[in-house]
Amino acid sequence: MRQSPATDAIVELVEHEERFVRLEPDEAEFLWRTYPRVLDVRMDGGGRSFVKVSSFVGSVMTPYRELRIKPKCPASSLFYMLGWAYGLASLREEAVGYKDVESVWEFLVALLIEGLERLVKRDLHRGYVERERALPALRGRLLVEQHLRRMRPAELTLPCRFEELTPDTVHNQVVRFTLHQLPRPRSDLLGLRLHRLRSLFSFAHYRAFTPKDLGQIVYDRLSEHYRPVHSLCRLLLEGRGLDHPAGSYPLGAFLLDMNVLFERFVAGWLRENMSRPYSVETQMSGHLDFGKRLRIRPDLVISRSGKIVLVADTKYKSMSSLSEGMQVISSADAYQVVSYCRALGIARGALIYPEWSGGPEVYRVRDGETSVTADGVDLGQSHFAIDRIMRRLCARLSQDHEPRGTRSRG
Repeated sequence: MRQSPATDAIVELVEHEERFVRLEPDEAEFLWRTYPRVLDVRMDGGGRSFVKVSSFVGSVMTPYRELRIKPKCPASSLFYMLGWAYGLASLREEAVGYKDVESVWEFLVALLIEGLERLVKRDLHRGYVERERALPALRGRLLVEQHLRRMRPAELTLPCRFEELTPDTVHNQVVRFTLHQLPRPRSDLLGLRLHRLRSLFSFAHYRAFTPKDLGQIVYDRLSEHYRPVHSLCRLLLEGRGLDHPAGSYPLGAFLLDMNVLFERFVAGWLRENMSRPYSVETQMSGHLDFGKRLRIRPDLVISRSGKIVLVADTKYKSMSSLSEGMQVISSADAYQVVSYCRALGIARGALIYPEWSGGPEVYRVRDGETSVTADGVDLGQSHFAIDRIMRRLCARLSQDHEPRGTRSRG
């Protein structure tokens, strides 16, 4: 393949937007086949290629160039959401400083490297791991059955089972695996620091982890300082596609699904800020029918003292508006939430959007009992404004009745 011009080595795209990109025919086919959920690649009659991005941000590599996909919202809003979605307090507290970032991928890798360097200076986690080994002297417990089975007159070792204090724990194994999933950054300095950390963590046993595995790790007072590092590891592994059924993305690719990120952001923010006796449950599984053949899985279920009072779905999509200034939700979104309300035996449902301006709008269903409230947050605002909007949204959702001052539609 011929090398593409240097001026075309990096192409910038924006989520949900289409633009002309000069692509080789085999390059266009590669993108179309490899990233069908991310990119819509089409060729016009003159052989020109147009690329439209769906709800993803990050980087995609081709044999000729890098496609960098930026979010529609400001960089500060993106990192603010990442901070709440993955429990990374430093990201959400310092989001105001992130005006623009050339590569989301390299920025997050730099954060991981900085976090690991601090962790190494502090102390690596050590734990007791059970071992079985033949030793010249008894250590721990003698494995009698194995000893009798292999005993010979000249045998000079004893099969033992014992616990050994070692840094080769799951906490460090996760770090080693993640470091080896990261392609070399463009920055030479960052690349050297990454190489050094790979060497430092080479003592840990190398085994594969999925992002879901990282959610099962248990922390105590001696390992709690690993939690933010593991949150970044999970974020980077998900961005590499290791939670995707088809396997990881090709080398160099890093993609954030904004649908998932927005859902986790709203859930994380509400879970931490909603006051008792209210609580938030995510992805609660249930059934619409008595035969349990029609499954439901709402994004958010809000309960008061254990009793469900509201069900909500997050919808990362643009809103259309009518001439009188009222935003319009899709019928499919409303049908979905109404079915959740019916299945759970409650009267209130909500839809939460990322480009919502103004107050909530209530749609009253003709059964006279059920209502659907369209509400949301404007991610185009500063993260200080988003925080204020989320607090008002939280107050409205944690009410046992429709919020006052809402616009109603029959």
